[in-house]
Amino acid sequence: MNSNLKIALIVDQPSWTGIGVYAHKLYSLIKDYFEEVSLIYLGAHIDNSKEYLDLSYIKHSTSWIEYPYIIKENYKLFIKDERFKGYLKHYLGASYFPFAIKEEDIVTIHDLIKDDILRSVKLGWRPFLTSISRNLNRKKVIKIIKNKPIVITISKRGAKDILNLTGAQAYVIYHWIDEDRFKPRNEEEIKNLLHLDLKTKYILSVGNNRPNKRIDLIRKFADSLPSDWKIMKIGEKIISNKIENLGIVKDQLYPYYFNASKAYLHLSDDEGFGRPLLESMGSGIPIIVRNNEINNEIIGDYGIFISDDEINKIAINNILNKIEDESYKSNLLEIRRKKLLWKDEAKEKYIKIYENKFMNL
Repeated sequence: MNSNLKIALIVDQPSWTGIGVYAHKLYSLIKDYFEEVSLIYLGAHIDNSKEYLDLSYIKHSTSWIEYPYIIKENYKLFIKDERFKGYLKHYLGASYFPFAIKEEDIVTIHDLIKDDILRSVKLGWRPFLTSISRNLNRKKVIKIIKNKPIVITISKRGAKDILNLTGAQAYVIYHWIDEDRFKPRNEEEIKNLLHLDLKTKYILSVGNNRPNKRIDLIRKFADSLPSDWKIMKIGEKIISNKIENLGIVKDQLYPYYFNASKAYLHLSDDEGFGRPLLESMGSGIPIIVRNNEINNEIIGDYGIFISDDEINKIAINNILNKIEDESYKSNLLEIRRKKLLWKDEAKEKYIKIYENKFMNL
């Protein structure tokens, strides 16, 4: 244990989002190593996670229109809180304010992807406003990097974008897998546990419906499946007779949906990382993805790469035959062992950055 260092992990996305999951996992990873680690939630959503430090001045709302204003006000109140003077502050996202993040801080940048505004218009007014907000936030990220904090990112692709746009060098630490939660299990036993139809063959998809997620391609893929196959969707709903929408599932049950599935489907245009890709690898199930830079970096030979033209009944039937082939699945387990970043490796990387930064303050 490092008895001198106190760390504040600051996040403004709720615990059920990708960034929220990252924040909780990082907190669990380091909390027993340092004298004090506080997980601080500055988000506007109401989130009842028991891991957060209780700060009475933090405000929340049920109106998403108010979220940007409330988050900004929460940051202003936090940086005035004298109790955190002397703490090493690590800002985890997803809102980044130049008035809050300084040279003495650490920041995790998840991606610098620019949303396609024209595509978001076609999805409705809320995706359109979300895309505008994300693109404005992207400009703030570029600005805060110029304040010279230590920058951590979650992929080499992200580090390259940061270097090209700001000239800053970033540390790359991949998301890690919790091997106790995400591991191979018996499919039939898990389907019974989850009360799923044993005769239906499921392909899992997890996420929101932002423009880059390509909901149109997921729906097209689903509609091309044979009668005994379905897509099981966790997160925002996609309308299709071939998709079972589960919404938000209980955290303790979440890993089991990977084990109940024949494969994972990931058809995004672009991602900063894509945590469910790791969770799929940890669970030992095949991954069907589009051929782009980030997917090649994160999963490499583990993936079944497809183009948009291959989302048709003939090509999909060939893919389904492949993912049910036992020799193919056995080979995936060996690739899985080499590709994944395990918990202890990630912990060592974060501790080294924190301690080096602390020594230079």
